[in-house]
Amino acid sequence: MATAVRSLTLGCAQFGKGYGFYVNTPEMSSDEIAQILDLAFDDGVQTLDLAQSYEGVIKNLSEIGLDNRFKLGTKVKYGNSSAESLSEALTSDLKALNANQFESILIHDWSDLTSSQRDSGLSFLAE
Repeated sequence: MATAVRSLTLGCAQFGKGYGFYVNTPEMSSDEIAQILDLAFDDGVQTLDLAQSYEGVIKNLSEIGLDNRFKLGTKVKYGNSSAESLSEALTSDLKALNANQFESILIHDWSDLTSSQRDSGLSFLAE
């Protein structure tokens, strides 16, 4: 009998300034975030979901330190950004998090991109 592989990801939008539905909620303290990360790790979470639009998340996580316990996935807004500026931002995020790579990089708001931007975005991701 085949065994199921379980992969859990924790969304980190609330680890910075309020985001989405919770935009007006107070920012979590470093201690609260660290406790959530410890519980998540203990419960089998393997990956953290980040995004460049999650204001303050990278800063807060870098201050706590992740100890390479988690894989990292992120999302970028591609439409009005150059590939060079996105690469620089991703490199900066990795450096701040003391990480070597993102396991996944997704493009936010794909449906808002023109056909040309999508082609360019796919080339960017392939690199």
